[in-house]
Amino acid sequence: MVGLAAVVLVLVLVVATGPSDLSVLRRLFVLATTVAFSAWLLREHRDRLPVRVRLVMLTVCSVVLLLLVVILTVTAF
Repeated sequence: MVGLAAVVLVLVLVVATGPSDLSVLRRLFVLATTVAFSAWLLREHRDRLPVRVRLVMLTVCSVVLLLLVVILTVTAF
């Protein structure tokens, strides 16, 4: 649960600090590190957690990443 909280926290911090202030390189860094952490989180817990919990993790990570892409892309223009 701490890993999911970290992924959601990235989204909250990006929105709260104003994503339009981020340079293109910083936007890519935030997105790349969040993708990498989400992939690691899902892979690391793949065998230990029940299917239902893994699906919740996948859904949360997917939604956060999709929102990050939309927010960082829209505010770039």
